[in-house]
Amino acid sequence: MKKSIFSILIAIYAHFVFAQDAIDFYFVNPKGKKTLLSSLQGKVVILNFWGTWCAPCIKEIPKLNALVDKYKEKPVEFLAITTEDEEKVFNFFKNKDVIFKFQQITNEQELINKYSNFDSEQWNKDALKQIVTVPLHVIIDKKGKVIFYHKGSLERTLKDDEMSNFNSNIIYKYIEKALDG
Repeated sequence: MKKSIFSILIAIYAHFVFAQDAIDFYFVNPKGKKTLLSSLQGKVVILNFWGTWCAPCIKEIPKLNALVDKYKEKPVEFLAITTEDEEKVFNFFKNKDVIFKFQQITNEQELINKYSNFDSEQWNKDALKQIVTVPLHVIIDKKGKVIFYHKGSLERTLKDDEMSNFNSNIIYKYIEKALDG
């Protein structure tokens, strides 16, 4: 019962509050080309804001990698965004037994600040003075609209049994909804 009420509340909140345009930004794609997020319209975009210092972020990486594996043949882009520089991220993973399959976008303090405060009326005003939250998960539909926005660890929000069956997780439901829409 709790799971369905929680899912319904998240769906209502995401639909009415976040069915708005994503914040546009440039990033360098794997081919070295400067790319505008809005140029990805027609694809579902998953943004994960994280940091090497964030234990919940690191704990989620295997579950997030499962998303990449599941949707590798679908029109879905996976972008991981951090404030840290490329060398620090590289060195972090060099010393770990885990890799992060999302494309890494580094040195993005301002972008993280803006998305951390996307649910605030002030998100576009004084963004650099706002509080930053990681992990932060955002799903953008094929039309460039934010359809899912979640601050903090998914494991703190969802019960352990839901995380162990990640296919039934709310993230998958929103990705499927975005692909169908």
